[in-house]
Amino acid sequence: MQKEPIIQFKDFTFQYFAQSEPTLYNIDLNIYPGEKILIVGPSGSGKSTFAKHLKDEGEIDLIISSDALRAELFGDENEQNRNNELFNELHN
Repeated sequence: MQKEPIIQFKDFTFQYFAQSEPTLYNIDLNIYPGEKILIVGPSGSGKSTFAKHLKDEGEIDLIISSDALRAELFGDENEQNRNNELFNELHN
């Protein structure tokens, strides 16, 4: 028997009011019980926006925002030059 997804997105698109183009568009995603996901992409690509929508969509045990961790570790959420340190911190 196949498990049902705990979170499901079908053709999900999101646009901030002040933007002329969507931040996220046409996302199809199923997350099943016990699965772990990692969202990666360049700065400004919509990772944190998507993570916020994931959290609103279902029960998630933990979402770690690299922006929040960057701010905590380096004092600046936009500090991109130390990503190797950030990823090491996430794996510890």
